[in-house]
Amino acid sequence: MNISKEDIFVALDKKLRSAYGIPIDKRPICELIGKDGNAYAIMGRVSRALKKAGFKHKIDEYIRRATSSDYNNLLCVTLDYVRDRYIIDPKYAIAIDYLNETKEKG
Repeated sequence: MNISKEDIFVALDKKLRSAYGIPIDKRPICELIGKDGNAYAIMGRVSRALKKAGFKHKIDEYIRRATSSDYNNLLCVTLDYVRDRYIIDPKYAIAIDYLNETKEKG
């Protein structure tokens, strides 16, 4: 059985869209770099960005996941819910490229 590159990207896209957080192409932009790096400040900015973008129902889930472990976890979970205009999460870079190519094709 041959699996094409496109099949893999489609499967990955479906998996990412059904995962925790918010689909990559719908995540609101939230300034992270160059701002206060205190955990509570980050969670406050993310919560406001989610509320402003219409994802108020995701705030409790975000806070629960973000506070479930250490600071590194907080940062990883944060990138599941928002994007910073200067950061592309490496684990999603391929999917982002694929989504952009798909949008360009129509």
